[in-house]
Amino acid sequence: EEEDSDVSSSDESDWSSEEDEDDSVEGGFDDSACPPGCDEALFDSALVLREKRLDLEEQILEEKKLAETLKKDVDGLLKKAKVMDAQLKTALADLEAFQVEKQGKLNELDVVVPLRLHQVEHVYNAVVPSDLSQCLIFANNSLSGLQRRIKELQHEKSEQRKLYKGARQQHVHLIKNRRSMEDRIEQLEEKCEHMMMLKFGRIVDLDKLDSVTINKNVEELKEQVRRQEVKNTKELLKRQRRIDELRERITELTRDNTIRLERLNVLANDKEELEQGLDHRQRTMQQPGIGAE
Repeated sequence: EEEDSDVSSSDESDWSSEEDEDDSVEGGFDDSACPPGCDEALFDSALVLREKRLDLEEQILEEKKLAETLKKDVDGLLKKAKVMDAQLKTALADLEAFQVEKQGKLNELDVVVPLRLHQVEHVYNAVVPSDLSQCLIFANNSLSGLQRRIKELQHEKSEQRKLYKGARQQHVHLIKNRRSMEDRIEQLEEKCEHMMMLKFGRIVDLDKLDSVTINKNVEELKEQVRRQEVKNTKELLKRQRRIDELRERITELTRDNTIRLERLNVLANDKEELEQGLDHRQRTMQQPGIGAE
């Protein structure tokens, strides 16, 4: 009986010692408790730095997602601008074709217009030709106004093209900068892994390393990483502001294109009023008794 009691007591002691060892092993990886022999303030500082690093990583990930979303929005706006430009070109071409067709139809009409000699002015030569059958009767002030309007529209179109070209170049430059930043981040990650291999001989989990021990080299490395993350965050914010400026510029270009379309509509209305005036004058000229006067 005494031997049995001794065996049972020894088994109980072994079992309790194994539990203590398991508790000690599990306790070594508990990141909420300060390891033995470590300064409490230093351990708390390490926990705070780790939380900040995790927060910065989340912010960087969110900034990358936001940058991708903005890139998609910019691409969509550029596509819409191209479509609007194509529609504007088509509308201008249709308007020009209509003007040519209308002018051809008007040239086919024979209208008797009584004019005095001082009212006739040849556009291309200072001398009035003997044959006026190929000439077009048109009010001088209306012709001058249309010529000025054509020059104004050409100038506005040239300015809009310059603005669009500049915005396009800025967009390409931002894409190159984003790719350069991504390459820089990859280089820093490779450098960090290389430094880990030189220091520890393998890739080390920094979270587990922080929970086990804290030394000067790790603190210096974390400080370098923190500074680089702060720098990257500032750079991302700078790029974000630039993207916002580009979006505002695209909005301005879209608004300017809308204004141009409205001006084109006004010009079409002016053309219609001019046609109505010409038709009214033709009907007036064709009434009996006007030619005799």
